Amino acid sequence: MKGWLAVVPLSILFSVSTKALDVEFGFPTDCGVPAIPRVYNEAAETQKTLATPKSYPWHVGLWSYRTGDYPFCGGTLISQSLVITAAHCIGIHYGCDEFPVGELFTVAPVSGHLLQVQVGAYDYTKFESNMYFHTVASAIVHPQYKEHDTGAGYDIAILKLDMDVTQDAGVQPICFPSAKNLPLRTGSGCYFSGWGLYYTTASITKKLHARKLREAQVEMDFDENCNEMFSNYNPDRQSCIRTEGRSPCQGDSGGGIFCPSNDGITWFWNGVIESSNEDCRGSHTIISNIKTMHPWIKATAFNLGL
Repeated sequence: MKGWLAVVPLSILFSVSTKALDVEFGFPTDCGVPAIPRVYNEAAETQKTLATPKSYPWHVGLWSYRTGDYPFCGGTLISQSLVITAAHCIGIHYGCDEFPVGELFTVAPVSGHLLQVQVGAYDYTKFESNMYFHTVASAIVHPQYKEHDTGAGYDIAILKLDMDVTQDAGVQPICFPSAKNLPLRTGSGCYFSGWGLYYTTASITKKLHARKLREAQVEMDFDENCNEMFSNYNPDRQSCIRTEGRSPCQGDSGGGIFCPSNDGITWFWNGVIESSNEDCRGSHTIISNIKTMHPWIKATAFNLGL
């Protein structure tokens, strides 16, 4: 029924539902259940549309004085002090400056600029009671990431905040899945959110900057489909999602792929948005291969302290 909105168990909305998922041992278990559940919106199946406020309390925006007065990338809270994002987002912050790979480094002294994370935001231009900024104290980029070779994959980084976030209705980490549950089946329905550029029906040739958080539904897809679209796609390090009509765009990369468990209530992280077509009209998007990245994320998160 067109335009109908309701709170519907997510597990019944997909032809292939996400299987039961467990939290990885040692990671926060107070996670992945938003205080305000996502309201079903049919439009999310075909376009990037407005999200339900506070329904993605783990999604954060990355800010840098070098990029302007808007979040230039997304990220995902996996604990009260750790954010996962794309390594190339660190590169955007640093510009032409080099940054370390494979080792923990303090951000500001190397770049000369603060890298900040905005949590609890819906309209990023409005200061609400549970919206605030944290400074990124340190960061570590995957040791096999190559900044000038997108086909190399490993486009992932972990940020350590200067202090723990305060969990409330608008701020909460997502659940980090156990390795035994991975990978998800092809066809599993997931979502992404962000303040990236988007097209509207009134501006089919011009991309607009989202002020309010937007979302879109995506599906895990076969590697062959991304192989056909991207000459540098590597299935050992990357995964493929179908995003026709609702492709991530500039400002969305670094954000996570969020998948509901089969209870339709608890949400799990399933990778970082790496890249898509430059015009943001591609039928598919490359994300990190969570099964490949899982051991490094787990070990690094424990070393940094959850």
